Amino acid sequence: MILPYKTTPPEDIRDAKYVAETLGIKYYYIDIDSIRNAFAESIPEFDESDKIAAGNLLPRIRMTLLYYFANRFNKVVAGTGDKSELLIGYFTKYGDGGVDILPIGDLYKTQVRYLGKYLGLPDNIAFKPSSPRLWEGQTAEGELGVKYEDVDVILHALVDYRMSVEQAAEATGKPIELVQTVWRRVLNTEHKRKPPIVPRVSMRTLGLDWRMPVNKTGVSELME
Repeated sequence: MILPYKTTPPEDIRDAKYVAETLGIKYYYIDIDSIRNAFAESIPEFDESDKIAAGNLLPRIRMTLLYYFANRFNKVVAGTGDKSELLIGYFTKYGDGGVDILPIGDLYKTQVRYLGKYLGLPDNIAFKPSSPRLWEGQTAEGELGVKYEDVDVILHALVDYRMSVEQAAEATGKPIELVQTVWRRVLNTEHKRKPPIVPRVSMRTLGLDWRMPVNKTGVSELME
């Protein structure tokens, strides 16, 4: 699905078509300008200057279209989120974060880039600066204020090796203020990685103490 808005640079569309055509993948091209504008015209007190609220409409519109086609053709929605984005919460809740499977979700951004190069992607695609393109000139690293190369080594220390902030700063050689900033993002975006909270009012509550296995084996055991 190629779903550009007016903030989508022409090269992004060209690159998406190149990958799809090179791999022989059928694709649909839907310009979402009119859909997004219909939202803006229908929402009371819509504020175009609120970049976050206005911008987040785009990934949520795109996900609506993706799930329409998934329902229509009995498919699953594959997300593009990587481990770096997931950990620091750099995705839109119920937008690009609302997917069925995350194929590269356990690979850091820098690993994904080199994997792309290994698989034969041209450098202009594999190493393209990351950006959700929610507004003109937006880049992920510009918004975060830190390069992904730094984010990844810090996350690797904090998450994979379970180091403290102080240990991670010493092990990576990064300023402790930078390590604290990255870790604060992980903590502050935890809500994005969890299902909605369900207040307990009954004996067994989803998300708290409901532990029945949701798979065929569990179902068969329950039925016996």
